[in-house]
Amino acid sequence: MYGRAYLYRVCITLFVVFSIACAVANSLGALIVFRFFAGVMGSCPITVGTGSIADTIPAEKRAAALGAYVLGVGKCWNVSNTCEIDTNFAHTSC
Repeated sequence: MYGRAYLYRVCITLFVVFSIACAVANSLGALIVFRFFAGVMGSCPITVGTGSIADTIPAEKRAAALGAYVLGVGKCWNVSNTCEIDTNFAHTSC
């Protein structure tokens, strides 16, 4: 393994580990620390992804590929921030 593949595998694995640690955290302090590290590990594939696209897509088509990638990442953030779930799970609105 070399290049970005190692970084992707390590960061995604640690993201899963820290997410599980968030689920079983027994104090607010532990949850904050685990969530911080989960966020750091989860941000790595997003930032490194642009470099992977730049290395694999020809220069003529790179702008469209990066635009689609950024819109995909941005859409996930927008949907997650605008969806509301009521505490009794009787009503879900997006």
